[in-house]
Amino acid sequence: MTHDSYLIFEAYLNETRKETKQYVASGKLDPETAQKIIEADPHPKKTYSGWMARQIMQGNVDVNNLDDLRNTVEEFHTFLQRRLTSKSNLAEYQTFQELQDEINTLNSTGSNISNKQDQSDFKLLLIQMIYMWWYHIVMQLQGN
Repeated sequence: MTHDSYLIFEAYLNETRKETKQYVASGKLDPETAQKIIEADPHPKKTYSGWMARQIMQGNVDVNNLDDLRNTVEEFHTFLQRRLTSKSNLAEYQTFQELQDEINTLNSTGSNISNKQDQSDFKLLLIQMIYMWWYHIVMQLQGN
């Protein structure tokens, strides 16, 4: 990352955190809900909290249903890290429903299989191949 792009990224991080705080300062969002949003943000630097707060402010998410918001954003974060999402930034999703649709699509296509599961399946396949190879050699040595 170049120095200029790092500065732009840092400015973006500060802006998203500020956004949530501004909603509280303006009275549009109560401090308790804002705190819950920040705690629910799965990003280490809490960069999703602004988007999450905006979804509540726009009425796209019920304040009483923060678990659904948190779970969906956590799944997005996981898929984003694996480079499976169609958009590279949460802010590109205009509504919570749009994000949910993307996550549902990814889940239905099997994209939610973990890397550990992939590795486990590969190891099992490798063991089966080795077994078959040894079996073939033993049978040849026995003359069958």
